[in-house]
Amino acid sequence: YTFTTQPDAVKDRTAPTGSIKINNGDAYTQYQSVVLNLTVQDNYTNTSNIQMRIRDDSTQYGNWMNFSQSLNFALSYKEGKRTVYVQFRDEAGNVSKEYSASITLDMSSFTINGLQCTNVSNDSCEIVWNTDKSSSSWVYYGTNYSVNSKKGSNSKSTYHSVKLSGLKANTTYYYKVVSEDSS
Repeated sequence: YTFTTQPDAVKDRTAPTGSIKINNGDAYTQYQSVVLNLTVQDNYTNTSNIQMRIRDDSTQYGNWMNFSQSLNFALSYKEGKRTVYVQFRDEAGNVSKEYSASITLDMSSFTINGLQCTNVSNDSCEIVWNTDKSSSSWVYYGTNYSVNSKKGSNSKSTYHSVKLSGLKANTTYYYKVVSEDSS
Protein backbone atom coordinates (compact mmCIF):
# COMPACT_ATOMS: atom_id res chain seq x y z
CA TYR A 1 0.00 0.00 0.00
CA THR A 2 1.11 3.56 -0.63
CA PHE A 3 -0.12 7.08 -0.03
CA THR A 4 0.91 10.54 -1.15
CA THR A 5 0.83 13.56 1.10
CA GLN A 6 -0.78 16.78 -0.04
CA PRO A 7 1.47 19.47 -1.57
CA ASP A 8 2.75 22.16 0.72
CA ALA A 9 0.62 25.16 -0.26
CA VAL A 10 3.30 27.49 1.04
CA LYS A 11 5.88 26.02 -1.35
CA ASP A 12 3.61 25.72 -4.41
CA ARG A 13 3.22 29.22 -5.76
CA THR A 14 3.68 28.35 -9.41
CA ALA A 15 0.69 28.04 -11.68
CA PRO A 16 0.40 25.13 -14.11
CA THR A 17 1.41 25.62 -17.74
CA GLY A 18 -0.28 24.06 -20.73
CA SER A 19 -1.43 24.24 -24.29
CA ILE A 20 -4.53 23.80 -26.43
CA LYS A 21 -5.15 22.77 -30.04
CA ILE A 22 -8.45 22.43 -31.85
CA ASN A 23 -8.89 19.34 -34.05
CA ASN A 24 -5.14 18.66 -33.80
CA GLY A 25 -4.30 22.14 -35.11
CA ASP A 26 -6.60 22.24 -38.14
CA ALA A 27 -7.15 25.72 -39.57
CA TYR A 28 -10.75 25.11 -40.74
CA THR A 29 -13.79 23.06 -39.78
CA GLN A 30 -17.29 22.69 -41.20
CA TYR A 31 -18.69 21.46 -37.89
CA GLN A 32 -19.50 23.17 -34.60
CA SER A 33 -18.46 20.02 -32.75
CA VAL A 34 -14.67 19.97 -32.39
CA VAL A 35 -12.11 18.09 -30.31
CA LEU A 36 -9.85 20.06 -27.99
CA ASN A 37 -6.35 18.60 -27.58
CA LEU A 38 -4.92 19.74 -24.24
CA THR A 39 -1.63 19.43 -22.35
CA VAL A 40 -0.75 20.57 -18.83
CA GLN A 41 2.34 20.48 -16.60
CA ASP A 42 2.76 21.41 -12.93
CA ASN A 43 5.75 21.20 -10.57
CA TYR A 44 3.79 19.83 -7.60
CA THR A 45 0.38 18.56 -8.68
CA ASN A 46 -0.11 15.27 -10.51
CA THR A 47 -1.90 15.74 -13.83
CA SER A 48 -4.81 13.62 -12.60
CA ASN A 49 -5.49 16.28 -9.92
CA ILE A 50 -5.34 19.32 -12.22
CA GLN A 51 -8.59 21.06 -13.05
CA MET A 52 -9.45 23.13 -16.10
CA ARG A 53 -12.17 25.42 -17.36
CA ILE A 54 -13.03 26.26 -20.95
CA ARG A 55 -14.77 29.01 -22.89
CA ASP A 56 -14.92 30.31 -26.43
CA ASP A 57 -15.04 33.88 -27.67
CA SER A 58 -18.84 34.03 -27.27
CA THR A 59 -19.22 32.49 -23.80
CA GLN A 60 -18.03 32.84 -20.22
CA TYR A 61 -15.94 30.23 -18.41
CA GLY A 62 -17.89 27.22 -17.21
CA ASN A 63 -17.28 25.32 -13.98
CA TRP A 64 -13.91 23.80 -13.16
CA MET A 65 -13.63 20.17 -14.33
CA ASN A 66 -10.99 17.47 -14.14
CA PHE A 67 -8.21 17.78 -16.71
CA SER A 68 -8.58 15.68 -19.86
CA GLN A 69 -6.13 15.45 -22.77
CA SER A 70 -9.01 15.30 -25.22
CA LEU A 71 -12.41 16.94 -24.88
CA ASN A 72 -15.37 17.25 -27.24
CA PHE A 73 -16.48 20.88 -27.41
CA ALA A 74 -19.29 22.66 -29.24
CA LEU A 75 -18.33 26.00 -30.76
CA SER A 76 -20.93 28.73 -30.47
CA TYR A 77 -23.02 29.02 -33.62
CA LYS A 78 -21.22 31.81 -35.42
CA GLU A 79 -19.22 31.29 -38.59
CA GLY A 80 -15.75 32.76 -38.98
CA LYS A 81 -12.66 32.67 -36.80
CA ARG A 82 -13.47 31.06 -33.44
CA THR A 83 -11.12 31.08 -30.46
CA VAL A 84 -11.29 28.65 -27.54
CA TYR A 85 -9.65 29.49 -24.20
CA VAL A 86 -8.56 27.26 -21.31
CA GLN A 87 -7.19 27.85 -17.83
CA PHE A 88 -5.68 25.24 -15.51
CA ARG A 89 -5.74 25.11 -11.68
CA ASP A 90 -3.49 23.00 -9.44
CA GLU A 91 -4.23 21.59 -5.96
CA ALA A 92 -2.78 24.67 -4.26
CA GLY A 93 -5.28 26.86 -6.13
CA ASN A 94 -2.77 28.43 -8.52
CA VAL A 95 -4.52 29.39 -11.77
CA SER A 96 -2.64 29.44 -15.06
CA LYS A 97 -2.67 32.19 -17.61
CA GLU A 98 -5.23 31.84 -20.37
CA TYR A 99 -4.17 29.59 -23.26
CA SER A 100 -5.99 29.77 -26.59
CA ALA A 101 -6.31 28.24 -30.03
CA SER A 102 -8.29 29.37 -33.07
CA ILE A 103 -10.09 27.66 -35.92
CA THR A 104 -12.26 29.02 -38.72
CA LEU A 105 -15.81 27.67 -38.69
CA ASP A 106 -17.27 27.51 -42.20
CA MET A 107 -20.50 25.54 -42.28
CA SER A 108 -21.32 26.45 -45.87
CA SER A 109 -20.79 23.56 -48.22
CA PHE A 110 -19.54 23.59 -51.75
CA THR A 111 -19.77 21.20 -54.66
CA ILE A 112 -17.07 19.10 -56.29
CA ASN A 113 -17.98 17.97 -59.82
CA GLY A 114 -16.43 16.81 -63.09
CA LEU A 115 -13.97 14.51 -61.32
CA GLN A 116 -11.84 12.63 -63.87
CA CYS A 117 -8.57 10.77 -64.15
CA THR A 118 -7.07 11.83 -67.48
CA ASN A 119 -3.84 11.39 -69.44
CA VAL A 120 -3.13 8.00 -67.87
CA SER A 121 0.25 6.53 -68.87
CA ASN A 122 2.41 3.74 -67.48
CA ASP A 123 3.78 5.99 -64.69
CA SER A 124 1.50 9.03 -64.37
CA CYS A 125 -2.00 10.44 -64.57
CA GLU A 126 -3.76 13.75 -64.05
CA ILE A 127 -6.71 14.11 -61.67
CA VAL A 128 -9.00 17.04 -62.56
CA TRP A 129 -12.19 18.44 -61.01
CA ASN A 130 -14.17 21.64 -60.51
CA THR A 131 -15.60 23.33 -57.42
CA ASP A 132 -18.20 26.06 -57.15
CA LYS A 133 -15.98 28.00 -54.70
CA SER A 134 -12.32 28.88 -54.88
CA SER A 135 -10.50 26.19 -52.89
CA SER A 136 -7.31 24.17 -52.49
CA SER A 137 -6.47 21.08 -54.57
CA TRP A 138 -5.30 17.86 -52.87
CA VAL A 139 -5.28 14.26 -54.06
CA TYR A 140 -4.71 11.42 -51.60
CA TYR A 141 -3.74 8.21 -53.40
CA GLY A 142 -2.20 4.79 -52.96
CA THR A 143 -2.34 1.15 -54.00
CA ASN A 144 -4.91 0.29 -51.31
CA TYR A 145 -7.80 1.98 -49.53
CA SER A 146 -5.52 3.78 -47.06
CA VAL A 147 -4.53 6.29 -49.81
CA ASN A 148 -1.57 7.51 -47.75
CA SER A 149 0.30 9.55 -50.39
CA LYS A 150 -0.67 13.20 -50.89
CA LYS A 151 -0.05 15.69 -53.67
CA GLY A 152 -1.58 19.06 -54.43
CA SER A 153 -1.59 22.72 -53.61
CA ASN A 154 -3.07 25.26 -51.20
CA SER A 155 -3.46 27.68 -54.11
CA LYS A 156 -7.13 28.62 -54.46
CA SER A 157 -9.01 27.95 -57.70
CA THR A 158 -12.32 26.60 -59.01
CA TYR A 159 -10.54 24.40 -61.58
CA HIS A 160 -8.24 21.78 -60.07
CA SER A 161 -5.58 19.70 -61.75
CA VAL A 162 -3.08 17.50 -59.90
CA LYS A 163 -0.54 15.42 -61.85
CA LEU A 164 0.55 12.20 -60.17
CA SER A 165 3.89 10.91 -61.40
CA GLY A 166 6.32 8.15 -60.45
CA LEU A 167 3.52 5.58 -60.43
CA LYS A 168 4.10 1.84 -60.91
CA ALA A 169 3.15 0.40 -64.31
CA ASN A 170 0.13 -1.91 -64.55
CA THR A 171 -0.99 -1.08 -60.98
CA THR A 172 -4.43 -0.15 -59.69
CA TYR A 173 -4.48 3.06 -57.63
CA TYR A 174 -7.18 4.36 -55.29
CA TYR A 175 -7.64 8.09 -54.81
CA LYS A 176 -9.79 10.75 -53.23
CA VAL A 177 -9.78 14.49 -53.76
CA VAL A 178 -10.00 17.14 -51.06
CA SER A 179 -10.73 20.80 -51.65
CA GLU A 180 -11.00 23.27 -48.79
CA ASP A 181 -12.17 26.82 -49.17
CA SER A 182 -10.81 29.64 -47.04
CA SER A 183 -14.01 31.37 -45.99
